[in-house]
Amino acid sequence: MDFYEKFRHEAIKLKREAKRAADMETPLERAVHEATSNQNWGCANSILWDIAQASNQYSERQFIMRMVWEKLQSSPHRWRRILKTLNLIDFMLKNGPEEISSEVIVGRSHILQLQSFTFMEDGRECGANVREKVKEIVYLLNLNAPSGEMPSSENLKLARREAKAQRSKMQDALAQSTGGEGRPSSGR
Repeated sequence: MDFYEKFRHEAIKLKREAKRAADMETPLERAVHEATSNQNWGCANSILWDIAQASNQYSERQFIMRMVWEKLQSSPHRWRRILKTLNLIDFMLKNGPEEISSEVIVGRSHILQLQSFTFMEDGRECGANVREKVKEIVYLLNLNAPSGEMPSSENLKLARREAKAQRSKMQDALAQSTGGEGRPSSGR
């Protein structure tokens, strides 16, 4: 990473820290930052769910997707951030509003460029998980459709049905364990 990129990264980091210190960050901004951080741990499904639900509102969806595309442009040494961002896209495709698929199709070049992602860290290749997640998203949206042809959504429809069935099972289990109380509202 050259000096300019390092300086730019540090400036952005300082700006983010200052914004957090001033407590001007919204809960959605905090959630998206956590879901796309470069930390060595995953993000709670409850946070991913909150982001997916927020994406039902147009302005929130635009903010989320702007952050997603920005995070996918991270340098390779931030491979965890890239992977977590791809996980967020995958989760939103399966659990968020149907409009997310259109947003991802429009920005597919950001995803397709990661098909050959590689990065070595401590002598091991860390790009395999990124490439695998890209492959899953490409399959969901059939992004390899011939040029000029609109990608098919049959795979995505099936994945959305499976995610809905899984949510329903989890909600039923929660209802049984709490005696019918505390059941969250049904998602899409």
